[in-house]
Amino acid sequence: MIKNHVHTVLLVIGAVIGITYFIMYFSDTFSESTLKSGIPRDSVLARIDNALMIPELAVPVNYEKLTREISLSPDDAQIRFLQETIGFEDANRVIEKLIPAYRWKIRYLNLIDTSSGMNISFGASQKSGESLDKVKDIKPLHMEFDLSGRLRYYETRFRDTDVITQDKDSGSTIRELVIDNAEPVSLDSARTIVRSFIKQIGGPDLNSFIEKPVVPVTTKRFSGYQFTFQSADQPFGFERTVRIHIRQSKVGFYEDRYELPQYADASKYKLMKSVNNILGLVSVILFSVITLVYFFLKFRKGAFDLKLGLFFGIISALAFCGMFFAMTYDQVWWILLTIFIFGGLWWLIVSGILVTVSASLSYEAWPDKYQTFEAIRRGKIINRRFGWCLIRATLYAFIIIGLLVFILRIIPGSSVMINEESKVDYGPYNGLFIITTGIFGLILSLHSQFLLTLSFIRKKTKREIWLWVAGIVISMLLPFLLSVSMPWTTRVLIGLAQGILLTYIFLKHDFLTLAFTALIGYVALNGWLFFISTDWLHIGVIGGFLLLIAGTAITGLFSRNSGEDILDYVPEYVKEIENKQRMEREFEIARHIQTTMLCCKTPQKTFLDIATICEPAFEVGGDYYDFVEFENQPGRLGIVIGDVSGKGVSAAFYMTLAKGILQTQATITPDSTKETLSRVNDVFYEHIQRDKFISMIYAIFDFHKGTLLLSRAGHNPLVIKQTSSQDIESLMPKGIALGLQKGKRFCESLDEAEIRFRGG
Repeated sequence: MIKNHVHTVLLVIGAVIGITYFIMYFSDTFSESTLKSGIPRDSVLARIDNALMIPELAVPVNYEKLTREISLSPDDAQIRFLQETIGFEDANRVIEKLIPAYRWKIRYLNLIDTSSGMNISFGASQKSGESLDKVKDIKPLHMEFDLSGRLRYYETRFRDTDVITQDKDSGSTIRELVIDNAEPVSLDSARTIVRSFIKQIGGPDLNSFIEKPVVPVTTKRFSGYQFTFQSADQPFGFERTVRIHIRQSKVGFYEDRYELPQYADASKYKLMKSVNNILGLVSVILFSVITLVYFFLKFRKGAFDLKLGLFFGIISALAFCGMFFAMTYDQVWWILLTIFIFGGLWWLIVSGILVTVSASLSYEAWPDKYQTFEAIRRGKIINRRFGWCLIRATLYAFIIIGLLVFILRIIPGSSVMINEESKVDYGPYNGLFIITTGIFGLILSLHSQFLLTLSFIRKKTKREIWLWVAGIVISMLLPFLLSVSMPWTTRVLIGLAQGILLTYIFLKHDFLTLAFTALIGYVALNGWLFFISTDWLHIGVIGGFLLLIAGTAITGLFSRNSGEDILDYVPEYVKEIENKQRMEREFEIARHIQTTMLCCKTPQKTFLDIATICEPAFEVGGDYYDFVEFENQPGRLGIVIGDVSGKGVSAAFYMTLAKGILQTQATITPDSTKETLSRVNDVFYEHIQRDKFISMIYAIFDFHKGTLLLSRAGHNPLVIKQTSSQDIESLMPKGIALGLQKGKRFCESLDEAEIRFRGG
């Protein structure tokens, strides 16, 4: 008890230190914190409308009819270079005030009207007669704003010919982009347009830039000029370049960009992403193969809790739909609905199989590890045991996220992005995205990577060291909180720290504590941005979710229900397997008993070579053979072969009954097989059901006379092979099976035959 109290106190102290360190240094570590001072999505929409009203811009006449997509995206290479070069804290200041590594990207996409009447966004144009399959994404209208709302990129593609063209192959029509009629201008006029445009958008002071030679541009569609300005100031080695294309008398292209220094190796970031993606793909394939093989091996035995798989499969499918909606909520409704149906159904099946397999392995390896998590399905969550699990998970989560920040800050040259998926679009549903992503990952990643793997190892070996090795290696290869961290020293150390903590949590506590540690840590790490930026919508979503967990935990702690009955739960399939195993053990005992009841010792006779075998169809059966030794008559030997109707336990019981009766009656009538079988039938008939019978051959060898006396009570014929002949004879005297008739009728149906035998 004292040991548990000490552990709890240390856990609370560690959690307080961890969450305090995380809150203090979050803004100075993660580049996402710079987004708190950026303009929100609604303000971006206003900036778009203002920019498109600038008279110097080449604006498509029909741009309002195009599909608009808005997303907030980072320049990953710029962010990582700054983090590695000047550290996290200074990098964030530079990103926030100087180099716009985060940009709002706006794309207006063409609407392709197919013959079916559907409008699909392709973002492409098309040459007359060109197949739709060959259309390239030329971004009819593409804009980018930095976090302060300044225009950083503008590009439009247009035709100065027909408004509508038709594809000869598919018959589809494409709406073309046009601009107001504009005449070509001179170089001086073009330069004046450039200066006016820069002033209109609040762009850089071009007087402090070096102007590169102007390049005249002439195409079949337009004539114009390409202006390039380069800043003499190169902060941290970045080259700031401004490019403007004048097409006719309008600005058709504008870019204000900071280029990475030439010595910066941007390819290594792509390599790390590729390695991370490959590891993820290999992991998915490996775990999928293992899961499917195990599923099909166990499915026929019914060794699964399909209700459990269905329950968490539905949760996984709903989480997927929530994730996808948060990213693509502005898409056409029927496209979303189609993806929800097919994608949700796919993940329901995949997650359901994964959960059933993982849970099955867990119950085989260590049943107590999964019972508290399984209690979610049964609604057994308001109790002290469940509440303590959530409290511990929260404390462990605080320790982990604090430790992650600490590791990042102590290793020079580290770079990291929190989660590249969740920051793609900080739209109105990003809080929903973070929560559903956490739930989705909890079901898929933790079940496959930790529960499935460690349970499999646990089944194969009881040595705990291999469980530690597996947990740490998994965390090193696939850190669940930080997708790509650099350099490898940082990644390995983060994976090592995560692996040690998560494996410790799983081995010391249970899967529920591990799962909610990961979930709470993920949501807190990714959602803290909304708290420091006072984004009340997302604070309500993220905070409400965390408060729901906290409320469940606190309610459980004050509940009268101890929750100990959770550990008593055994899935129905486990009970069925245990019953089946118990029956198999009992049948094995019955088989052993029956085997010993058969003639356990073959008689050794000078006149005979005897070989015997009896293999029942099931564990026990009604087939049997036996020998009858006649006291004071060593020159004689009785042999009996029988078969009780039916199989299994009842047949074995009647076989035992018949054996005892025959051994008793055979010694009373040692000179007649017919008389013996008649007496056996009289006793047997009185003790069996009317639908039961036993066929039998009873024979007596007389070695002095060289004869074999036998009677057949409905059994298969006797097979005889003489040495002097190649023919096989069958001997089949009349007779019906024991138990079908009684008394005189049975005796009259039975014949007694005698044959002579000799050597061979």
